[in-house]
Amino acid sequence: MALVPLPRERATYVDHGEALRVILPPRRSAFILILLAIWLAFWFVGAKSALHEITAPTPSPARAFLVIWLSAWVIGGCFAAFTFLWMLLGREIIEVRADQIVLRKELLGISRSRGYDITQVKDLRVGPVVPPLLDGSTFQRLFDAKRRWQYSVSQAAEVWGLAGGPIVFDYGPRTIRCGAALDEAEGKMVIERLRARNSRLRVAGAA
Repeated sequence: MALVPLPRERATYVDHGEALRVILPPRRSAFILILLAIWLAFWFVGAKSALHEITAPTPSPARAFLVIWLSAWVIGGCFAAFTFLWMLLGREIIEVRADQIVLRKELLGISRSRGYDITQVKDLRVGPVVPPLLDGSTFQRLFDAKRRWQYSVSQAAEVWGLAGGPIVFDYGPRTIRCGAALDEAEGKMVIERLRARNSRLRVAGAA
């Protein structure tokens, strides 16, 4: 019986002396990328057709409806385009410094960072991962009218791999999650590296 090869780690570690940076590529799915590309192609055709009807010199009785429809269509297209680009080119960075943990997301040279006072970081741990979109139960619940209301924007972002993750810590009254591309097993490995880098994450009440 052949042994299953050991999977490669997703995380890349860069030590800058004053900080340890954990670089994480997004979780990619060829099926989802192809699906989004096809959808965006149809989105462009639909948006172009609706815009042509709206700007036509002859008034159309459906113009008001088309304006509302096009607004929603643009929002959906922006989300799909962002997800597509994120899967291809985005990256998540967890940076541990002497005095804070910085969570950063970067895409096409644009980044968004949030810093957390490391003395206020409590209970650094591994939490359950939200199943990816291709998981049968999650995919079914997204289209279940009885359960759809239960999904917040943040939960939907987790399903698409845009937020969340197995690395969890408490920050005051809030629970912070990161490492969206990681499985729970690698989440434990990353936490071990974070604790080794900063002893404050090992003290009682902090980790």
